[in-house]
Amino acid sequence: MTLKSSQLLRAIMGERSARALAREHCFSHQVLSRLASGRRTSCSRGQAEAIARALDVQLGDLFMPSTPTKIFVTKEAAA
Repeated sequence: MTLKSSQLLRAIMGERSARALAREHCFSHQVLSRLASGRRTSCSRGQAEAIARALDVQLGDLFMPSTPTKIFVTKEAAA
């Protein structure tokens, strides 16, 4: 899942720390900290759902589905 905006995430978090939210809701504080700081822009669906639940928002308020990466294989590489 791709975070829509780290600024929005920080605003919703308010004064709550990533560590406190993670501890209360059983997920990695590192993922939340990195998303909030902008050092990371995506996470797994399970992590996104846990973050949305912890912040009492809908999943779609903070995240959008990640675009799958297309892999192109040349005929030479496939052989």
